[in-house]
Amino acid sequence: MACLDSMQKILGFLIATVLGLLFSADALTQALVFSGRVSPVPLAVIYAPADGELKINADGGSQVSEGQILGQINAPVLEEKVIQSRQELSLLEVEIEKLRDWQDSYEVKSAEHSFENAKLTKLSACHRFQGSQTLYEHGLISMDEFDSDERQCRLAERAQELSEAHLLATQKRGSDAQLLELEGRKEQLTQRFQTYQSLAESLIIYTDVPGKLISKTDSGTTLWQHNIPVSAGKALAIIADANHLQINIKADEFDVVSLKAGMSADIQLTAFPSVSIKGHIATIDDMPYDESDKIPTYLVTVILELDQLSTIDWRYGFSVTVAIEA
Repeated sequence: MACLDSMQKILGFLIATVLGLLFSADALTQALVFSGRVSPVPLAVIYAPADGELKINADGGSQVSEGQILGQINAPVLEEKVIQSRQELSLLEVEIEKLRDWQDSYEVKSAEHSFENAKLTKLSACHRFQGSQTLYEHGLISMDEFDSDERQCRLAERAQELSEAHLLATQKRGSDAQLLELEGRKEQLTQRFQTYQSLAESLIIYTDVPGKLISKTDSGTTLWQHNIPVSAGKALAIIADANHLQINIKADEFDVVSLKAGMSADIQLTAFPSVSIKGHIATIDDMPYDESDKIPTYLVTVILELDQLSTIDWRYGFSVTVAIEA
């Protein structure tokens, strides 16, 4: 009887073990395994704002804060245009100020005063001449007196004409029309200077987000370094998330239907197989990675906490295996 009980216990243990193995095997068949590489999570891309020479204030790999100046582009041609337009604007402002001073100058005021006196003199002389005509007709004054009054009137008229011509010539040297023309030129030069100044200010490179500054490379050349020539629009570096890493994996059309954002992932670094890392699916692309592929594949981004790698000497680009329980 005891022997029968022992056999039943052994049989039960074997059945449980087999069932456990079957369930484990079934679970393993549900795990989707992908390969990928560790890469930074980009928050912003740093582009060269103009052609020139890069001067850096922050080294690649350093932590940067929001609003921090990272570097600037040394563009001699643009800087020369800023200086030249500023000088032209300053000279024109001096010319305008001189013109305004001239309009208020003693010479202009003197010419205006002389013209007013000439008008009064003419008015008085010609009024007297008109009276002399009446007196002469009634025989109250002589011909000589009449001729003298007429001559004084004509001289006063001529003096007024000359005084007016002198005033106009004096005013022309500082006329409102000339001032208006100079003001128009000043507005154009101001706009040009502000444009160059704005472009010059845009040569300063700063970041809108905090994170880790990571240099980009081009054919093995590090692009974020001091005194290197750069081209406008060239991506020089990225600002990466300082707390997270990402792994981009490719899932074909058969696997991608089983994946959803938020699913957990077990990650194993090829260089550190004993280190267990956890992550989760952040995004799944809607469009195929390469539409020319016979079997379409979709880019899936897995995010992991950076502090999980604090005990190992890891590098961007390390290869990993990602297992996702679907």
